[in-house]
Amino acid sequence: MKRPMMLVLFTLLCARDAATAGITARDSASITVRSIPDNAAVIVDSLDAGRTPLTIDSLAAGLHRLRLIHPDMANWLTIPLEDTVRLSPGEHRTLQYTFEQARSIISLPSGAEVLIGDSVVGTTPLTFLPGQIPAGSTVTLRKNGFSRASADFSLATRGVLSVTLSPERGMPSQIEEDLAPGPWSGRLVIPGALAVLSGGLAAYCKIKADNHQMAYLATGDLSERAKRDRLDNQAAGFLVGMELSLGFFITILLTQ
Repeated sequence: MKRPMMLVLFTLLCARDAATAGITARDSASITVRSIPDNAAVIVDSLDAGRTPLTIDSLAAGLHRLRLIHPDMANWLTIPLEDTVRLSPGEHRTLQYTFEQARSIISLPSGAEVLIGDSVVGTTPLTFLPGQIPAGSTVTLRKNGFSRASADFSLATRGVLSVTLSPERGMPSQIEEDLAPGPWSGRLVIPGALAVLSGGLAAYCKIKADNHQMAYLATGDLSERAKRDRLDNQAAGFLVGMELSLGFFITILLTQ
């Protein structure tokens, strides 16, 4: 008598587990995330989910927050993408994202006017936000004492287009004197070099801090958060050093 009762009980438990599994499967949802370019980091509800192209199964139905980080995350001109998606029970959705990038143009020497068509849009160094200028646009640079130069943004490297201006023949003597190194130029070397060095160290610390932030979000490890905070503080310190060095540089330049 005991064995048939145990068999019936076992059958009922199996049926209950199967029903529960079926309900769970029906209540969950899934997404496939694709991006241009591939290999973007995907963060779902503050958790690192992987790299595109990516399929995520067994997501709870409801509202989810997505954040995509460009593969070239160390490039300050790349802009993360953020989105929210509401999923119904049993739904599978494919999401496609295309990264847009800010673009910057610099010139040697700096301070050149940047023209699109006949309109002056700014002076170098100049940054365009996504959508302000198509990737293949051609711009013209002009500066007194230098020949005009045309530049194509399709030649930009990691979003930065660098243009060297050529001096005009028979430049006015005053311009030649302005460009010639004077007895005070050596005093610009130290603050200029410190500004460049501090800026580079600040960028390096910030990149490392961002990497520890991603590791913290993915694992919840408090030591990663501590490393992030320490590197953020170091980056802030180097940034202050860069600003002070630039202040000395500009002061020397304007007083000569």
